[in-house]
Amino acid sequence: MSIPRALPIVLAALGGVAIGWVIKPTASHADTAKATNEPILKRETRRAGNEDSRIAARWIDKMGTGDLERIRQVTEEVPTNEMSAVLTGLMDGVWGSLSREEQTRMELLIGEWARKDPEGALAWARNLRHPQQRELGLTCIAAAIGYKDPEKGFEIYTELEKVQMPSDYALMNVVSGTYKKAAENGPEALLAIMKRVPTNEARGGGYAFPVTYPPGFDFATMMDGLQEAGYFKFHNTDPRKYYSITGTLAEWAMRDREAAFTYLTQHAKDGTSYDFQQMAAWMEEKQGKAQTQAWLGEKLSALDSTQRKELIKGSLLSSSPDELNRFIEAMPTPEAATELRYEILQSAGEAGWGGKYGILNEVPEIEDRLAVIERLENMRDTDRLEAQLKDWQVPQERIDGIVEKVKRKE
Repeated sequence: MSIPRALPIVLAALGGVAIGWVIKPTASHADTAKATNEPILKRETRRAGNEDSRIAARWIDKMGTGDLERIRQVTEEVPTNEMSAVLTGLMDGVWGSLSREEQTRMELLIGEWARKDPEGALAWARNLRHPQQRELGLTCIAAAIGYKDPEKGFEIYTELEKVQMPSDYALMNVVSGTYKKAAENGPEALLAIMKRVPTNEARGGGYAFPVTYPPGFDFATMMDGLQEAGYFKFHNTDPRKYYSITGTLAEWAMRDREAAFTYLTQHAKDGTSYDFQQMAAWMEEKQGKAQTQAWLGEKLSALDSTQRKELIKGSLLSSSPDELNRFIEAMPTPEAATELRYEILQSAGEAGWGGKYGILNEVPEIEDRLAVIERLENMRDTDRLEAQLKDWQVPQERIDGIVEKVKRKE
């Protein structure tokens, strides 16, 4: 039987249609395939999520609560490929109201992960969307990596623009270690590094990083740079600039107290705020209280009244009444001590830092106390003054006269 010549052409045509249908489905078939695959994808995602939840629950239960050493041991057992699941489990639903133990668990886990698999931990932390979670992640990784390599840890820490959580001891070492190395290259290098520290937005104030200064360090240039950058502005809008370092002036005074005190007195009138209290406290620790007080008394009494008032305003003295007696007791005579009390009260009252009248309690006679108060002028806060006078049992008629005399005139 012969095959018609046209039949292969027909068969080929039909085959081509069939092949074309198999290789390229019509739009309706594509939609059908997509619709069929979506539930599968959802099931796979749900299955993966359920598996992560089971992993997290298993390790979290094993950690238990209340036993820090047990938590530490368990975190060392968690495989790196399960760290993300456990941390997600810890963070889920509790962020914003973390207990100290919850935060400690996370810090230990992240630190352990960073030591075992730094790149994996970094990739995870950098992808966190919640700012506080990202901060915790990068901070812990910076501390863990910075333990052996402070500069690398510092680079990771500076990926953050701002921080809101208190810094832990390990991170303090990282930043301080970087500062120490920079200080070896001079004040300009140290100032440049300091400017890279994330802005501190922690509640209740910031925290300071200690600096180790090398021999021969140029403290005057460092202080000039800090002042120019606004680090000594007491009401600075950028808290990073006030809380970035500790002890520059105090460390200078430990090495050359005359130069440090001269700088302080020359710049206190510039509207800056220096930590004179810390300077005196460090000197007492090194040289002894008696020797330090004798030196302070000599230096303070050598200033004229205007200079002392500027020094009080610019050294935060009048903002901390508990520390004031250190300087009052340092004065060489009772008369000089009384004069310093007046200057402290006048400076505090002008700045709106009232309520320091208790420094007169060491003056035995009430009339001698009132003699100091009656010299005051332009006091912003007279309510506290009136309360103090009542506490001294001063008659109300005299209180009214004193308040009217010393209050700020509008």
